[in-house]
Amino acid sequence: MTPLRVEKTIEHDALLADTVKRIRILGALSWPVEAETKFLEGWRAGNLALPRVRLDAQDFTTEIEVLETLQSRCDRAHPLDNLIFKTARSYATAARMLGAIGSPAFTTHPVALYGKPDDRYQTQTYTALDAADFFLQKTDQLLGSYAVPPTVADIPVESFAERLRDGVDAIFEDDTVEIVIDAQLASKAIAGSNRIRLRAGALYSELDLEQLLVHETQIHAATMHNGKRQTNLRLLSLGTPRTTRAQESLAVLAELMTLSLDIVRLRRIALRIKAIAMALDDADFIDIFKGFLEAGKTE
Repeated sequence: MTPLRVEKTIEHDALLADTVKRIRILGALSWPVEAETKFLEGWRAGNLALPRVRLDAQDFTTEIEVLETLQSRCDRAHPLDNLIFKTARSYATAARMLGAIGSPAFTTHPVALYGKPDDRYQTQTYTALDAADFFLQKTDQLLGSYAVPPTVADIPVESFAERLRDGVDAIFEDDTVEIVIDAQLASKAIAGSNRIRLRAGALYSELDLEQLLVHETQIHAATMHNGKRQTNLRLLSLGTPRTTRAQESLAVLAELMTLSLDIVRLRRIALRIKAIAMALDDADFIDIFKGFLEAGKTE
């Protein structure tokens, strides 16, 4: 590679990293915890109503224009430029997705980024939906015969946070990953490269601890911290939309290989696949909520 080519690649990479700073998918799509509280209050009182959640479409017109221009400048015959091209393209798709919040066009973009439950890869004879049905059937048999005891969540979030912090600090000697208890968090846990947020008031299990350490810390956070050390290619430090499938697959595989993937967690993943398929087939929130309950999940 000539010095000029290296210089151009570094320039393209820097432009990409600076352009995508505002494009944050989870933050834009997260529901407030109040929506859960209100829905469950109505559900328990027999007043069934869809949650009323307002998420605003986001305008990334400028970022999309820059990313499109950047793609046009990349030499796709060169592997690094091709990597920058594909990363820019995935961020442009994500930006269009967030710009389509609240409209039917929204669905088109995540399908392009992440695929659908019934997609079949060329090297496979089954789909993710086939796999979900298989695992649900097999785990139904195990749970029905009481061959596997249920996982008990009885660790208060404060104690859990302390133990998680000890585990994280043992992994990262030169980097810091903060553990935060968040009263506004709807999920039990959300992790980034520098922070893991836990839901205030939630109860956790021993396997939750192992899963967070393996999945979020040793895979997601470690990947991004390692990428941040590659100073000449900043895109390696980004949680890019195009790497989501690979990252999540690797993280779940790591759970399996470390024996921290229990049946409850496996069923939860399978049920999410089923829920996405239901939503794409026009099911609403209440349909999906009932589906989880029928599969043995709690409210």
